[in-house]
Amino acid sequence: MDNQTKLKVFYLRDLYYYKTYEDRSRITVCILVDEEGSIQARGMAICSPLDQFVRRYGRTIALGRALQSLYHKSHMHMIHPRFFAYGNNQALTLNGLGRYKGQYQPPPTVHERELVSKIPSTV
Repeated sequence: MDNQTKLKVFYLRDLYYYKTYEDRSRITVCILVDEEGSIQARGMAICSPLDQFVRRYGRTIALGRALQSLYHKSHMHMIHPRFFAYGNNQALTLNGLGRYKGQYQPPPTVHERELVSKIPSTV
């Protein structure tokens, strides 16, 4: 079963956003939102400043990690400490993204609350 079919089975909607940091690393974030508008899972794909950023790959990886966290009902894939050596620790903490690439029922960030509030109530 492909990822989009899984989303329909669980009545979830996938939303994406991107962040770029000072060192040119980028993060693609996928949140899975249920019919009531609560975030059930979050997945992140981190692109090194040395790699070419491809939106499609980031979305695929982030969605996969979000679905994996939803399936296992736990946080998964701890972010490697070397990433924080780039100076992004404060940025990730301030944005509320946490230290895992896949998170189950994470607290929403301010930006995520804004995204969720803009979607229609039906999935």
